[in-house]
Amino acid sequence: MRLKIHHSAIILILLFFGVKGQLRAQIEQPVRAEIEIAWDESVYNIISLKKSGVLLIRQVLNNLSSMKDRDWEIVRYDTDLKEVWKSTFVEDVSFQLFGYDHRGRYAYLLYKRGENRDANLILKRITVETGEVESFDFSSVVEMEITYFETLNNKIILGGYYNNKPVVAVISLATKLAVVLPNVFNENADLIDIKIDELNNVFTVLVSEREENKNYTIAVKNFNEEGDLINDTRIDTDPDKTLISGKVTALDAMGQRIIGNYSNKKNYASQGFFIANLKMDGTQTIDYHTYGDLNNFFSYMPPNRRDRMMRKYRSKDNGRTALLNQRMILSNLVPTQNGHIVVATGYQPLFTDRNPNMARRYQYFPNRFGTDFMPMQQQVNAYRYEFASIIAFDNEGKLLWDNVMELRDKELPSLEDFVYVYPEPYRTIMMYMSENEIVYQVVNKNELIEPKTYEEVALEYEEDKIRSFTFEIEGLQHWYDEYFFAFGVQRIRNREVEEVENDRKVFYINKVVYR
Repeated sequence: MRLKIHHSAIILILLFFGVKGQLRAQIEQPVRAEIEIAWDESVYNIISLKKSGVLLIRQVLNNLSSMKDRDWEIVRYDTDLKEVWKSTFVEDVSFQLFGYDHRGRYAYLLYKRGENRDANLILKRITVETGEVESFDFSSVVEMEITYFETLNNKIILGGYYNNKPVVAVISLATKLAVVLPNVFNENADLIDIKIDELNNVFTVLVSEREENKNYTIAVKNFNEEGDLINDTRIDTDPDKTLISGKVTALDAMGQRIIGNYSNKKNYASQGFFIANLKMDGTQTIDYHTYGDLNNFFSYMPPNRRDRMMRKYRSKDNGRTALLNQRMILSNLVPTQNGHIVVATGYQPLFTDRNPNMARRYQYFPNRFGTDFMPMQQQVNAYRYEFASIIAFDNEGKLLWDNVMELRDKELPSLEDFVYVYPEPYRTIMMYMSENEIVYQVVNKNELIEPKTYEEVALEYEEDKIRSFTFEIEGLQHWYDEYFFAFGVQRIRNREVEEVENDRKVFYINKVVYR
């Protein structure tokens, strides 16, 4: 059931029935920043600076922009969403913003021109305190099709492919020299993830590598900031298991934990989670959990369907268990008091016909039989998201609890994780944006505390009325401590407040907290 909060109605009901005590926790949006923008502007990015605020990056269209160049504006806001400084720079119109990162004193913007492996690269380094912008040209430093961009101290780390083989390179901002990492370039391998460890000045590269039995496992490779190999460990898998994705913790005194999805060797759709524990003494353990064996994996479904799925996919006493095939995308790991949390989002692609002469016909192909191919006459047009499964595990890699949030109101043109969580000692808040509403759910380990609830994005004035919003340019992220921020583009009408335009288009940032 879709719940919607109306605060005045709740208070009246409580007063009418004489309810005493505190009101239940709810979403608050204490402050909002609005930036009025031109009607044809469409390029915006937000970078969280944690307790230093946020950066807004926008491509500005004005009369001073030439056909060759584009003006870019960077604005820093503090945690009360008050403007701290504003900087501008000009860049060639052929360069597009490709990636960004924030580490300590600096934020980084990577611009790219071209799509192939010899694309030109320009890096902008922004000093968070002052807004100073420095530019670095890396057009002739490295050749690869870039898929990952990270930074560590005075280095940038690029991951991608050269001739269909994975490559990771470390580039010094001081010398502009690139070091290609050893033990990554492999014909039968894929790059899975790059994890930065600022505390120890190291980073971890996860690579999918094919074994002799033609299954795939994950190699965990640790490097220092110079690109020197520190450790290279392969996860030992069962003969009938293939590891297809993974997220890794930072290296600590106990070693590292990796959580991801696995399948069997005949099926590359995921059938469950694995949690591997790589210890400092070189030993390792791995546990597998089918989706059916999780406590709440089917809890988002209607009762009748949930019961059918549990009967079919829960482990049987005779050991014969049907395996559910599910497409999943993993979020980055979130630290907790005694371990980590990961959010795994289940999705299905929406296909449309490739032939432009045919009627525009959309089809939905659930993947339930292990087939993960796409008919040649169709292509993926968008992704329909089904649920977000939250998995908690301890520092020894043992599964602690799981819960789930239904997502059937969400479709996106790209594949991405968008559900953010904030763990507290006695509850975990799950939150995302959908069509100008903040959607949240609260769980306590395996229990549901507050069901999925919708809260409209708060506006600047009571008299404001939403004319339209751009769902492609809206989102929500965890910010710092218990705070999140929501952002997007809205067209607003206000005929009563004199100091604002009757009709305005704004990019907004709202501070959000669940109390």
